[in-house]
Amino acid sequence: MPNTPLRLDAILAKEESTYGTDAAPVAATDGVRVTERVWSTFTPSFVFPNAREDVGNGLIAGVPAAPKGRIGVIDIAWEARGSGTAGTAPEAGPLFVACGMSETIVAVTSVTYAPIDTGHGSATVWAYAGGKLFKLVGCRGTWTWEVRAGLLGIVRFNMQGIITAEVTEVAMPAVTYQAQIPEAAVGLGLAVGGWSPDVIQSDTALGNTVSRLDDGNAADGVGLFAITKTEPTFVLNAREVALATYDPYAIWKARTVQDADQTLGATAGNLMALDVNAGGYITNVAPIDDNEHAAWSITYDIRNAFSVIFT
Repeated sequence: MPNTPLRLDAILAKEESTYGTDAAPVAATDGVRVTERVWSTFTPSFVFPNAREDVGNGLIAGVPAAPKGRIGVIDIAWEARGSGTAGTAPEAGPLFVACGMSETIVAVTSVTYAPIDTGHGSATVWAYAGGKLFKLVGCRGTWTWEVRAGLLGIVRFNMQGIITAEVTEVAMPAVTYQAQIPEAAVGLGLAVGGWSPDVIQSDTALGNTVSRLDDGNAADGVGLFAITKTEPTFVLNAREVALATYDPYAIWKARTVQDADQTLGATAGNLMALDVNAGGYITNVAPIDDNEHAAWSITYDIRNAFSVIFT
């Protein structure tokens, strides 16, 4: 009787030098430690099922033809943390790059990721789950960074890629991960427009639109995945304050630009920071309940350069 524990799973990710060419990630250097089960968050499918459902064959559809365009969508939940050494990329670096971000490394100082308009990278992702290996190439996607007071920060990558190799039965390898333990969301130093709120939670979303571009000359009919639009947002849930301290309604009305900064972690080599420099505009202020205390959920659209920095 089959007995495959779902916790026996792993993700390997490596930046591609040529789009759609398997970068062959290895367990010793390319592991991305997940915090949710891969089997439940990976969905393979065929873009072109070629089911022949309308072919004349009485009341039952005709015999289906071979499907084409095999792709996969995977959600990768990664605990936000540094590499352990300032100026060395975090293990999720290839995924940030595959989400249309540049990577700037300053030795022994920092690694910065920022959205770019052109020259987007891509990644190969190997997913081990259910005793099987699924290989995706040409992966591109988007991410959301979730911060909850007192809890560990989570970055959720939503990636789309092309499946070019057959699914195989493979034992999960011994994967080497970066050793840093993630730090909890305390002492964030979060400030927005000069206001230091009582933070309940924050969500930073890159907001990429990823489009599938088909190509009849491609081996299986799918040419590539492309990032066609980026709509970053920062959503802050915080307890309300006197309007003399921070007036989101007036800021919303006046379209006054806001800075935003937060840093997760307190140890060098294990810091992840958000830097929105004069680019946030309030687009919604919603009243919420924080344990029967008045609070706001404020949405800021980011309309200028911003970066995620590991130090």
